[in-house]
Amino acid sequence: MVSGVLSAACLALGSLAAGCAGAPPASSAEAPQPATALTIQVGEAHGPQEPDLRPGVAVFEFEAAGSVGEDGLDMENLGIGLQAMLLNELRQNTSLRVVERRELNRILAEIELGASDAVSASTAAEAGKLVGARYMVFGSVTDLFGEVILTARIVDVETGELLKSTQARDQREELYDVLIRTAGEITSELDLPALPREAREAREEREVPPGAVLLLANAEAARDEGRTDRAIELYQRLTQEFPDYTDAHEALDQLLDGTS
Repeated sequence: MVSGVLSAACLALGSLAAGCAGAPPASSAEAPQPATALTIQVGEAHGPQEPDLRPGVAVFEFEAAGSVGEDGLDMENLGIGLQAMLLNELRQNTSLRVVERRELNRILAEIELGASDAVSASTAAEAGKLVGARYMVFGSVTDLFGEVILTARIVDVETGELLKSTQARDQREELYDVLIRTAGEITSELDLPALPREAREAREEREVPPGAVLLLANAEAARDEGRTDRAIELYQRLTQEFPDYTDAHEALDQLLDGTS
């Protein structure tokens, strides 16, 4: 009797084991699908980014050729300030792709050419190729008895050719206006559309005296040297004393956010 019961129990257990062996594991039915297919679909949906085909332009630090006469401009960092401000003006034209100052400075350090070293058309073309610019701008500034003379030379990076040399001059108090005219000359020489009239007039109407240019120059020099606190201090002064120069607000925000 007992042996019969045991035999029946063994048969039942054997059938149960066989049934379990034949069924697929529960975990395999719940296993997630690989993410590879989803990743590919997302990438294909967005597609590759289109290349920026706008002509790139980079600007060297302007050479400070000297100041003659009473109450002359402080030339120590003026070339840096004019470089930064000219880039800001060119950036208003969306037909151009502007190479940032710090990117150019990084490349110049790699080829062991200082930002303030003498620049020729050939060295400008060499640096331009490394930063992906089509055009390079370099030049000089002179303060001659209260008259500011800003000379800018445009180099075609692909050919190494000096395309044009422009010169704008005016009284020292009109330094910013001289800079705006220089930006317009560069845009015109490159056969690019001019700024819309309203945008151009809005920038021309801003009150940006030489003192604002010098403050910006010293702030950018401090930033280049890694003295961020000093750069922030100078930019704060610039925004408070010369609120019309709104570009300074943007630079200050970048410094405070740590994005530049």
